[in-house]
Amino acid sequence: MLVLFFLILLLNFVFIFCNKCCSIDLRAPPGFTLVKFNARSLKNVVARKEVASMEKCKEFAESKKGLAFNFGRENFTESSSIEDDLYNSNCIVLDCPEIHNFTALQNATGMKYYSSYPYWLWNNNNLTNGSISCVPRVGLFMFFEDRLNFTDARLSCQNLNGTLAHVISEERTEGLAKFIGNSPTYVGLSSQGEKRNWKNEIDEPLECFDYRAWDRGEPTNSRGCVVLFRKNLRAIPIWRVLPCKLSFPYICEIPPTKVTKHHRKNKKPN
Repeated sequence: MLVLFFLILLLNFVFIFCNKCCSIDLRAPPGFTLVKFNARSLKNVVARKEVASMEKCKEFAESKKGLAFNFGRENFTESSSIEDDLYNSNCIVLDCPEIHNFTALQNATGMKYYSSYPYWLWNNNNLTNGSISCVPRVGLFMFFEDRLNFTDARLSCQNLNGTLAHVISEERTEGLAKFIGNSPTYVGLSSQGEKRNWKNEIDEPLECFDYRAWDRGEPTNSRGCVVLFRKNLRAIPIWRVLPCKLSFPYICEIPPTKVTKHHRKNKKPN
């Protein structure tokens, strides 16, 4: 009877924990949208592969955590070198998408450029207040030097259809820290309800992740909002807990754009 009780208790624990954490692993990949025919991006290459179809290229790009890819085979002239042929795989995965506009795309007959961020930057008029950068194989982020408290920073990001930046991984914390100098900067991690219930901005508990970047002695409070900070440009980036009412610069994470009927109607690839 006692064994049965502990078994039921264990199953309940697994069920509750899985409700909080299992959905993270089941999160759908960002997806890709055709942006332009007869063009390719010259962004840094993550991986190359010969594939049977565009869908296979998309799957390959997702497996490599690419944010864009070139698909197809460029029509080379007779003057093309052997090196050109060797590197002419029909699926080329890129670490970052084109940003702001597509003037950096190179004409390439027979190729197509796909991106996880095909439309957002075209349609948004709020870019003048912040600077936008790509963290390779992670996503696009906007960095604001305007000082706001945590609540107002959160609202500012939501007005961009984004969130305060998710930082619970080494590649995210290290990648974002390269853009902030040594000023404490709000990111999407806080505990504002239950004590020590640290969550990101999409309600994923910190306990569901292995990575931590707490400064020594942190978290110093059971409630508060996290800033990303480094003491100097060579220092390891760390998380610190500060009162949410204080004002600091902040980082917004811009989600990949989902294709809508409006986009299909008004933003056709060139």
